[in-house]
Amino acid sequence: MLLAFIFSILTATYSLSSTTSVEASGVLPEGSTYTYERSASTGQKGQMTAGNSTRLYLTGWEGCTIRTVTLSMRSNKSAGAGSLRMRIGNNEVWSIADEPFDSDAWAGQYTTDFVRICKHMQTTVDGDIEIIISATENSLYIQNYEIAYEEVVPSCYTVSFVTGLDFQPEPITQTAIGAELILPAWQDTAIWHFEGWSEREVEEGDSVPYLMQPGTSYIPKKNTRLWAVYRDVDDILPIREMTSGEYVLTMYNDLTISLSGAGMAMCDAVANKQVALCDVSMAALPDGGYNLCSPLAEAMVYDITVLSDTTLQITHRLTGSTIGHEARALSSEPSLWHYTALDDGSYAIYYPYDSKTYALYFGLDSYSNVVATAMKLDVAKWHKDGLWLFPALYATHTSWPFGKLEGVENIISPDSIGKNAKCVMHFGAYELWINNGQKTLIIPH
Repeated sequence: MLLAFIFSILTATYSLSSTTSVEASGVLPEGSTYTYERSASTGQKGQMTAGNSTRLYLTGWEGCTIRTVTLSMRSNKSAGAGSLRMRIGNNEVWSIADEPFDSDAWAGQYTTDFVRICKHMQTTVDGDIEIIISATENSLYIQNYEIAYEEVVPSCYTVSFVTGLDFQPEPITQTAIGAELILPAWQDTAIWHFEGWSEREVEEGDSVPYLMQPGTSYIPKKNTRLWAVYRDVDDILPIREMTSGEYVLTMYNDLTISLSGAGMAMCDAVANKQVALCDVSMAALPDGGYNLCSPLAEAMVYDITVLSDTTLQITHRLTGSTIGHEARALSSEPSLWHYTALDDGSYAIYYPYDSKTYALYFGLDSYSNVVATAMKLDVAKWHKDGLWLFPALYATHTSWPFGKLEGVENIISPDSIGKNAKCVMHFGAYELWINNGQKTLIIPH
């Protein structure tokens, strides 16, 4: 039993690889990310001079239990002081006030050799992790961060919903570990159009994350809350007649589904004979075609100038660069494209060359990245899954169609949602944590 317990402890290490980055080793939680920052623009790798700091920021650790955090640090030969702050979610789990490095809070000695500074804890992660070390006297140095932890214990998780209204779908719970949940449909308001579900709240002016559509599958990795996201424009539908204007150029096929779960859109000028793509959410319509559900980014917009009922030109609006072609590849040279509507309402945009036709198409490059490229296709035999062109409509997005404090969701029963509290009660934007009779009100910023 003791051996089984020992071997359940995993270690993730983040070591300084340059003055501005770390490399990860050991066993990291699946899907986790890391970022290292420093405030100084000069100095050695890992060095903090007086008034400067370093920051390690980790995401994707939710549900893991941290047992030990160990820092490999040193000072100068006879000087060095500073402070430390580590938080997990909203909780501060380790702090050192401004102390000299030879104090018991740090290493107990000044040393130019790296020593281990260890903090034992038994903390289940319920949010992002941040470790900030600040120097007040020259100098402190960080070599690596080592975190010993226990993995998430698999279980059946519950997904609850916040709609910004005074009612919402019932929470849904997995019937088996790892089981897929089907996301429920939701409704529009008189002004706002429901666009999809998000793993984070969206307020007006926020960037909009990837949105999950009703009817699609979702596998939670913890007890999760999903937020409804609305936009202030109606459905964004593909054009049925080619006219000059500003458009988003997308494709939705087996390749894009395998990579993004839905569609992809062009989002740059021509570079190295190809155009970069970004993920977009496209919901299928009952009568064919799609509704573009993703927010519009400026880099996704292209000017299409129709020259005749069969020809056009394309310009990337943000850069002013032409989307053209030369021989068998894309180029930024002004070029004439041909177009024709396919049977499903999408478009083939192509050009003839050397007795063949080459289409603007989404495919894999030599590095297995999916890009827009010129692909040799027999357009006469192409009937569906071409380019879908959506008008470039800018919209405002929010999870609170009637305002954050007015649209109070009617959730007053306790839940656990992975926090270190006996229960959590929700009142609109606020959370009340109750643990052994102690009450803490969380007010989001």
